[in-house]
Amino acid sequence: MSQYARVHSTDAVKKFRASLIGFADEARIALGEAEAEIQRANTWLRYDREPYWKREHAKRYEQLLQAKAAVQHKKLYKSATGGKQSAIEEEKALAKAKARYEESETKLNNIRTWLRRLEEERFLYKSQTQRLARRLETGIPKATALIDRALDALEDYMNVASASPTTQRTLSSMSRHRSEIQAEQDAEAARQAALLAERDRLLTTVPPLDERDALPPEDVAPTWNRNQPLTLPTFDPPPQATEHVEPDDIVVIDAAVPSARRVFLARTTVNSAGDSGWYIGVARETNEETAPPDLMAITVEALLRKRGDLRAVLDLPFGWLIVEGTNGFEYAVADDGSLHEASPTTSSEEPS
Repeated sequence: MSQYARVHSTDAVKKFRASLIGFADEARIALGEAEAEIQRANTWLRYDREPYWKREHAKRYEQLLQAKAAVQHKKLYKSATGGKQSAIEEEKALAKAKARYEESETKLNNIRTWLRRLEEERFLYKSQTQRLARRLETGIPKATALIDRALDALEDYMNVASASPTTQRTLSSMSRHRSEIQAEQDAEAARQAALLAERDRLLTTVPPLDERDALPPEDVAPTWNRNQPLTLPTFDPPPQATEHVEPDDIVVIDAAVPSARRVFLARTTVNSAGDSGWYIGVARETNEETAPPDLMAITVEALLRKRGDLRAVLDLPFGWLIVEGTNGFEYAVADDGSLHEASPTTSSEEPS
């Protein structure tokens, strides 16, 4: 059996690598365009059509009341000659006003239905494409790194085969050094993948929308103390808040959070106006026993009275998740799936 491989060229491997990267770029663009289209539809319905038809609904209701009053006036009061007045024109105007009012009511109901359905479809789309998106963000770089290592090994082999014994020893040492660096990079990639996997697991514990909507709002937050305030790192690029929270918006919180060692804050899309979308839950370990959360809905104002350091967090866009330990910020995952971790300036040392 031959101890040598016949390697004359690595061009085919390089072409495959280029094709793989090209596919990843095209897939990212396609996913981004689809997400942007969904966001445009949501913005158009929520910030254009819904406010317009709310104004129309109120205006047409006033017109309907005026039309009803005109008909009643004609029927109640006699003409100058003492006879009964005809209300035919006023009744026609009333029928038209009623039809216009009913149209605005139908439009509003349809818009709310479409918004709910759009959110459901967006959630379904995100869940179906999440695996592909993760493969594009982590799998493709790992695959290209593997190909790069294979190319380096092949090129080293080709060089060693034709080199002097001294050169062979030097190349062998360089190859071992590259392997050590690659092992460190692989370990770091595995650690980051574990954080993203934890994010996915934590999102499964977020209460469904019907449970959020059923919670009575409270204006008192539980006592909640931390060793360090939650200081976020400088994000690059900085997140663009799509919807700011208001003082009377609702935040849903697990009552066990104030005493928990690690917690997470996740902002998900909502059905109801006045719901910030934020949920604060316990970041339990995978093997930790869990009980149904004791949920409560508190106002943003009440939460900030206890945790003023959350002010900057609450305006982050929908889709963000932040994990906080007893000593402050640990990591965040943005709405695009990018991972942001604590640096020495955003995380304190363990207390003595």
